[in-house]
Amino acid sequence: MKGAYPPRADWGSPKIPEEMNLKTILKLSPEAVFWIVHLNPAYPLLQAHRLALGGTAAHLGDFWTHLGTAALWGIGLFALGYSVFMSRKHKYADLI
Repeated sequence: MKGAYPPRADWGSPKIPEEMNLKTILKLSPEAVFWIVHLNPAYPLLQAHRLALGGTAAHLGDFWTHLGTAALWGIGLFALGYSVFMSRKHKYADLI
């Protein structure tokens, strides 16, 4: 079964062909791609995680800014979920 797996140096993030790139598929400007990525609620949490693990690149941003943004997303989504639940709690069974 020799050669069934690629050499260890080839492991890592998958290589995405240029024709499958989000920017190419949707014909988006770089600014549109920037906003799509930055409006993802998981983005600031992932960036803060990268910085906490020792990322030092300038494009990663500031740790506390990302952590604060992730906290605001969490609080906002919790408040939204709580308000939706409270407005519809009469529809849920009392006994499980």
